This record gives sequence, structure tokens and C-alpha cells, in this order.
Amino acid sequence: MPKTSVTPTKDSTANLDFENKLWRTAERMFLTIEPRAKSYSKTKAIQFDEFAPLVEWWDKREESEVAWKVKVEDLKKGFDLDVKNPNSTVEERAMSVGDCLKEFRKSLERVGKVLAAVEKEYSR
Repeated sequence: MPKTSVTPTKDSTANLDFENKLWRTAERMFLTIEPRAKSYSKTKAIQFDEFAPLVEWWDKREESEVAWKVKVEDLKKGFDLDVKNPNSTVEERAMSVGDCLKEFRKSLERVGKVLAAVEKEYSR
């Protein structure tokens, strides 16, 4: 497989999906874990201690800002397991290309100002 087919193109969290194989349920639980590394590989694998939030959450398995339930029927509609967290406080917004370019230009201006301040400080 080409590397691009399995490597995310942006930083992302990991959504863990739990299915109970002992009995069928009408809902699935998802839990979001923030990865420590930008990416993992065979030589730079995820470490067990990175699952500490999962281990802590496991016995109660309650919905929270990072854990949520999804109905199996909803998953079957598109068979898409990339389910957005309805409890998330992170706001997503759709932007046009023009709006993205404006935001990028503002960001570059802020970086330029900071760079100028650092250069001024260290040129003394």
C-alpha cells in the first residue's frame, strides 16, 4: 500500500470503537484519545501508557466530553466509523477557499510580527 493511503494528512485524534462480542447491542461506544505523537510506525509504536485514559474509563464506560454512544442503525446507513463526537466543545466550521486564504494571510502577518520582535530582541 502506498504510504499516503494509511498516513493521515492532518493531525487527528484516535477514536476507539468498542463492540461487545458476547451479545449484540443496539449501540456502540466511541472514546477519543489524543495521541502523543503525530504518527506511529513499526519502530515508533504507540505505548501502553498512552491508553491510560481508556483504562481509567473502562469500568464505568459513561458518556462524557470524550466518550459517546452511536446507534448501530446509524452506523449501517453509510458504514462510516469516522463518527464525530457530539459532546465535543471544539467548533468546526466550513470555510470557502477565499476565507481560508484570508485566515492564512492573517496568520502569516502574526508570525511576521512575532519574528520581527524576536529579531529585534536578539539583534541588540
